[in-house]
Amino acid sequence: MRKGFSRLRYAEYMLSDEWRSKKVDFFRKLTSEGRYSCASCGRNPYQLKESGDYLTVHHLTYARFGDESMEDLQLLCSVCHRRLTKEERKRRKARRQSRLDRAWKRKKRLG
Repeated sequence: MRKGFSRLRYAEYMLSDEWRSKKVDFFRKLTSEGRYSCASCGRNPYQLKESGDYLTVHHLTYARFGDESMEDLQLLCSVCHRRLTKEERKRRKARRQSRLDRAWKRKKRLG
C-alpha cells in the first residue's frame, strides 16, 4: 500500500456505502457493455457458481483510492483475485527487502 495509506482506512472504506455504490455502478457498467466475466480467466457468473466462486472488483491502482474512476477497477473472479493479490504482496515484500538490503550495504560502506 502506498505511503499514508493505512490498513484501517482501507478496511473502513471497503465496508463503506460509498464503495458499495461504486461496485454496483461498476457491475452495471460492465453488464451494459456485455463484459460481465473475469478479466483474467474469462469465467462468467454461471460458470463460477458451479465451483462456489464469484466475481469481485479489484483495484488496479491505489493512486486515487477513495476517489477511483471506473478505469482504476477490474472485474476478477475470486480465484484470480486471490492469486493476483498474493503475487502483488510478494512483489511488495521483495521491493521492501531490496530497499533494506541497499540501506544495510550503504551503512556498512560508510562504517
